[in-house]
Amino acid sequence: MKLKLLSSLKEKKRYVVFEVISDKTISYSNAVNAIIDNYKKYFGIFGMEKSNLAALEDWKNQRGIIKVNNKFTNDLKASLPLIKTIDNQNVIVRCIGVSGTLNKTRQKYFE
Repeated sequence: MKLKLLSSLKEKKRYVVFEVISDKTISYSNAVNAIIDNYKKYFGIFGMEKSNLAALEDWKNQRGIIKVNNKFTNDLKASLPLIKTIDNQNVIVRCIGVSGTLNKTRQKYFE
């Protein structure tokens, strides 16, 4: 028997598109690890679990997508500019936009 969850009980999520600006190219894994570590540093492990932060595999032109609970998008957007270095390189990490659906996010920011 399949258990079906009501749509009102499902977690609402947002997709945050970020961009890493640096002199040299930064790899996807290093950028995501820096963002997750920085978020954990400022909001703790408990805040990390509540926000349900997850990085998606989309990485193009130093841009990526992070999925987050809709109540914690401002926390994630606030933590991005606080990242100053990745792999001993000075970087600027900025939020480009937020969307509610993955297809619109990919169309608007990756095509």
